[in-house]
Amino acid sequence: MLTKQDLTDVSKLLKNEFKIQLQPIYDKLIEHDKQFEKIQDKLSEHDKQFKTVNKKLNKLQKDLDVTIDFFDDYRIKHKDRLEMIESHLGLPTPSYT
Repeated sequence: MLTKQDLTDVSKLLKNEFKIQLQPIYDKLIEHDKQFEKIQDKLSEHDKQFKTVNKKLNKLQKDLDVTIDFFDDYRIKHKDRLEMIESHLGLPTPSYT
């Protein structure tokens, strides 16, 4: 029959053996965790860069829209002025599209 001391010794032995067997797995998990943190840092850095580029693109798009609106407005005014002069002079009106 096993005594309480024998059971305690067996328990200690099993704990020690589990620790020895699980240590490589634990080390791999720690390494994977470190790699995951590095990947998260890189993703965060790329996300910041993407936001910066996105802001610049939005500003460029707004500037482009304003420029296009200006030239469209100028062209329409120019077209209306030409049509008005041609109608006043009685000239045939070609299309300016």
